[in-house]
Amino acid sequence: MTESQEFQPVGRWVMVVDDDVETTLYLEMAADGALGGLLESDNDEEPEPFTGRYAFDAPTRVLRLEFLFEGDPPESFDVRFESRTQDGFVAVDDEGTAYVFMPAE
Repeated sequence: MTESQEFQPVGRWVMVVDDDVETTLYLEMAADGALGGLLESDNDEEPEPFTGRYAFDAPTRVLRLEFLFEGDPPESFDVRFESRTQDGFVAVDDEGTAYVFMPAE
């Protein structure tokens, strides 16, 4: 990806996970590394709010997401951005799961 096409995390994003339960996260990433939003999936009756932190390493294109859901231990994982699509950006985790990040409107 060229510099003008690089992912810039600050802002609001819709993150669609290529999984069996149609997971979608609505993310808000602040300039100070704060993360918040909602998780929706076929496994949940109601959207689940979360808070957390993120860190983005631009040279390696790796985004680390740390989630905290009420009553659960913290969860975290890394994704590496691989390409840009017409609608957003595609990232992949260590297990090969794809994540599409689209700007929220």
